[in-house]
Amino acid sequence: MADKPHIVILGAGVMGMAVAYRLLQTGAYKVSVVSEFFSPGTLSDRSVGIWGPYLPGVDKTGSEFQRVLQWGAETKTEMIRLMQKSPQNDWGIYISQVWMLSANKDYAVEDCPYHSICDNLFVVNNDPTSLPPGFNSGLSYAAPQVIPVRYLKHLTQKVLELGCKFVRKHVETVNSLLAELEKEGTKTDLVVNCLGLGSRSVAGDTTLEPVRGVLVKYPPVPHLLFRAFECLVEGEETYAVFRPDCTLLGGTAIKGDWTKQNKPEEVESVIKRNIKMIPDLAKYEHISDWSGLRPGRPNVRLEVDMSLAKVPVIHNYGHGGAGWSLHWGCASNVQELLVQCLSQAKL
Repeated sequence: MADKPHIVILGAGVMGMAVAYRLLQTGAYKVSVVSEFFSPGTLSDRSVGIWGPYLPGVDKTGSEFQRVLQWGAETKTEMIRLMQKSPQNDWGIYISQVWMLSANKDYAVEDCPYHSICDNLFVVNNDPTSLPPGFNSGLSYAAPQVIPVRYLKHLTQKVLELGCKFVRKHVETVNSLLAELEKEGTKTDLVVNCLGLGSRSVAGDTTLEPVRGVLVKYPPVPHLLFRAFECLVEGEETYAVFRPDCTLLGGTAIKGDWTKQNKPEEVESVIKRNIKMIPDLAKYEHISDWSGLRPGRPNVRLEVDMSLAKVPVIHNYGHGGAGWSLHWGCASNVQELLVQCLSQAKL
């Protein structure tokens, strides 16, 4: 019997781990995940973890946006399925009612870019009994939400049970990694690149840039009306996400900024804007804060690259802040491309 093809996945965030799980579930492949960081030390672990497949800058009338909707719809469906089949909720998935609020416009359903794939979507205009003080319009939908560390811990356990090999290593180039693996007696048939911002150097992609987001952590606030919502006020995106383990406040998207250390004035701005929306937050203490560098790109890159290395490379990066919203859909797309690549290699 021929050996199973060996697939190397670069990156151990939610994208890389979802691809690993999809491939291992088939039983057709040997899979190794190579990454400098594994959970709980990935960017995915420190993310908000709520579904909402929005990618700024993507043409809402083009084929790329249709791909995003397809990935987002599949991811939502799979997250709900995983939640429902786990009575103990090992995945840490919940359903939240998300609100987009405005003080200066009336929302319509179409104002949600992905309204066609939302559940329980509705609009409230000029109804003070249904909206927080100071807001005249709201758009709401139900969305899966995760506790990222818990989700990734369970996903990691699943892929290890299926025989995945983890290699902790910083990747300089794909070919240098393949050479190292060959010296160790390991042949690689295909590489899946899920390195996020690391693809700027590894894949030579200068269209990829950091989009820095500041997150501020507060204690859980279970009694507040909304589990999660976003708000657009005077051009600033301000959001509070109420999770069972904590409350996360945000509101920055700074392109091209590689800084990982928050500035005090940034943290103060996020807190002030959120307290303006949710005065009850003033009763609680700020626990900690950090910056996350989202992998921003004009479009997601999910395609086969035959020229980067000695073996085919499938790129899967550039998801911005939507990795949690797209991971299962993108993993399925990667699997389809991988089957095509390996089939052609046999011809």
